[in-house]
Amino acid sequence: MSVQEITLKEKLQISEDEYKHTEKKDIDEPSPPPPYVKSDVEKRLVRRMLWILLPFVWAVIFVTFVDKALLSVSAVYGLMEDAHLSDSQFSWVAAVVFLGYLVFQIPNNILIQRLRLSKYLGTLLLIWGVVVIATAFANSFEQLMGLRFLLGAFESGCYPIVYIILNALFRRSEQHFVYAFTIVSAGTGALIGTALGYVVILTLDYKEFGTMGVWRAWRWAYFIFGMVTIGVGVAVFFLLPDTPYAKLFKLNEEEKKVVQDRTLDNMTTRTYTIKRAHIFEALSEFNFYASGLVNLLLSMANAGMIAYAVILVKSFGFSPMIATAMQMPSGAVGAIFALLASLSIRVTGQQFYCCVAFLCITVLGFIILLAAESTAGKMTGFYLTWALSGSIAIQLAVVSSNIIGYTKKVTYYGFYVAAGTVGSFLGPFLMVPSQNFVGGYGGYIGCCTVATILLLSMRWLMNRENQKRRANPVPPPVLDENGVPPDLTDKENLAHIYKL
Repeated sequence: MSVQEITLKEKLQISEDEYKHTEKKDIDEPSPPPPYVKSDVEKRLVRRMLWILLPFVWAVIFVTFVDKALLSVSAVYGLMEDAHLSDSQFSWVAAVVFLGYLVFQIPNNILIQRLRLSKYLGTLLLIWGVVVIATAFANSFEQLMGLRFLLGAFESGCYPIVYIILNALFRRSEQHFVYAFTIVSAGTGALIGTALGYVVILTLDYKEFGTMGVWRAWRWAYFIFGMVTIGVGVAVFFLLPDTPYAKLFKLNEEEKKVVQDRTLDNMTTRTYTIKRAHIFEALSEFNFYASGLVNLLLSMANAGMIAYAVILVKSFGFSPMIATAMQMPSGAVGAIFALLASLSIRVTGQQFYCCVAFLCITVLGFIILLAAESTAGKMTGFYLTWALSGSIAIQLAVVSSNIIGYTKKVTYYGFYVAAGTVGSFLGPFLMVPSQNFVGGYGGYIGCCTVATILLLSMRWLMNRENQKRRANPVPPPVLDENGVPPDLTDKENLAHIYKL
């Protein structure tokens, strides 16, 4: 019996002794198994899941991006004057949102483990929409600080919940695409959000709002997008499919069997019990800290470029209005790089190497920004730096496809997001306009370089473990009577092979 001829279900039915006596020449073969071929039933199911779930993902990521990005536009259209902010106070208002993210990570991880994901995310969106609306009525530095902190706290659960749902619904081989889609959602959020911002500026600036008097464009923007966020929250609360068996997918009996096999492929079983052993295992691993540090470094560069995008383009010789408009193609370029990242993994099957390749393109962009003197050269470098979107999308897939065990995965995601939050807080401080942003460009090149070293180290460790497991194979864990795999971590389940 050849290992490559054993189907997923047959593996579950043979005994451990029979599995161990499988021909060793097949087991020691280092090359990966042939690509899994989906049945027509599974193909139809995946298409249905994509069409139903991804609009929810897009809407959630869109409002997350727009709600945070509103501040940079607001600074140009009345916020500084209405709230009597100095430049240093504005920096703190921009940064405090990440403090809210960081502080709420531990309670958020606990609540993610305990609560139904769709209900929890929907509630967060409803509250955060109210906070966005309240921001429209702020008139002082203190009020903005409090509201921005709350905004970060309630937004902090968004990405971990989205990641967990995507991981539960899609095979490891499919996850690079759906994680790339989250980056595409942010990119199109920038494009559409900027366009809608223009409409608000052109039509509502200095318009009266009932008894509140004349409102500047920034107040209208917060009020309108707050209402949009509440609408998304209501839809998520009642409709979001957060399990592979959700009613919205309308599974028939044949499709339920397919979902069972797909669940086994992911080996992540939803549980409401917090397993301390999973937490301690995560905390003892090099990859836990390495993946978090990679996200911190990439988030530093990403947040710095987003925060100063308009100011950067303006420094190239464009007017403020044109510099703002140029953010629309920036979002599109970021989305294109994210899709190219997904395509590159599909073609090569190499997550880590593709991630490093997109980091090299990003570094090239920063080098051009340092060296170029012409406007065209600087814009070329500027757009190349958005290749970082591709690396971020792949890094998400690296964590999702390799870490199993529900509590362990939640722990990884929590630290991953917390580290990224710290990076987003620190990144903009490297950008100093009076020094032509040289420190920022150099710092971000250093971030990408260190991230590359960490990624290659993680790959080496995973590849070494894969070789050991292929040399000493064990049968995959057996499903329970309901067809659910046991909640084992990637260290406990020695049949698990890391996706490189």
